[in-house]
Amino acid sequence: MSAIDQAFIRAYQSAPAAAPVASVPTAGAPLATTAPPASRPAGHFGPPRPHFPPPAFSTGTAPAVAASIAKPAAPPSVAEPPSPRRPLSELVRPPQPVDAVFHPALEVDRFRYSSVVRRLTEQKRLWEQTLAVIGALGEDGRTVVGVAGAESAAGCTTAAICLARLAAATGKKTALVDADFVTAGLARQLGLSVELGWDDVLAGRVPLAEAAVYSLADGLTLLPLAAGGVPAAEKLDGVHGSITAGVLRYHHDLVLVDLGSAADEVQGVIARRVARQCRLDAVLLVDAGNGAADRLHLPPELADVALGVIENRSRGALRE
Repeated sequence: MSAIDQAFIRAYQSAPAAAPVASVPTAGAPLATTAPPASRPAGHFGPPRPHFPPPAFSTGTAPAVAASIAKPAAPPSVAEPPSPRRPLSELVRPPQPVDAVFHPALEVDRFRYSSVVRRLTEQKRLWEQTLAVIGALGEDGRTVVGVAGAESAAGCTTAAICLARLAAATGKKTALVDADFVTAGLARQLGLSVELGWDDVLAGRVPLAEAAVYSLADGLTLLPLAAGGVPAAEKLDGVHGSITAGVLRYHHDLVLVDLGSAADEVQGVIARRVARQCRLDAVLLVDAGNGAADRLHLPPELADVALGVIENRSRGALRE
């Protein structure tokens, strides 16, 4: 120990009013505070300064007991927990709420049904079993149903119109979709002449609501085809095909899709595409009562959801 260190030790021991040295608290112990002095000299601001007499240099030995001033141990470094990550959805503007009601841009007073449709819908007992099965599907959330012909001119379009009219009459929000791209004509059979249709929606030219037509008297929504054709059907694989089915499913209790003749070489392929893109929940087959539905080899997209057969026993009553 040097002479200067020994002199400082003696100065601390001989100072009469030296400030006490605060002991370093142990971990977990509360920190002690010292009370301020009772009085301060006039004109002095701040805490009183301790008086140290001038050090006396000596070569003598240090006292046996010396007060040591220990530096407080540095607290162990504790890493701050990382801030929680925010999902990206919080950094973007929330989407606008979706309108709870689907509003077709076109409205008509009523559809003009053919004499065959009027006569068949008056015989409600003919459709009771089919409507009961469709209603049971709707309770399970399966609301998109295709109607396909087991042969050409079997009357599937007339059957789809009858089912849509009867379902809408019970208060169900019903939509009818023309998916017969080869022989598009559902709007014409309902007495309409349209310039826009589902083919324009699939091509991205117009939104879905601008192509749909709503009948005020019938409570029925129609999604027609303006021209149809194979080139229009090729756009079913795009995103607008799936969006169409999703929007109609969300806003309606029942969506009936006229698939045309599943036995036709061209329309049969298109019907498979519609079933896949629109995720049909069920398919009803219509035949002329000659067992054509039993002989028809359905593709998996239609066979897996085939619900049953509607027989046209009147030999053409469903055709017009």
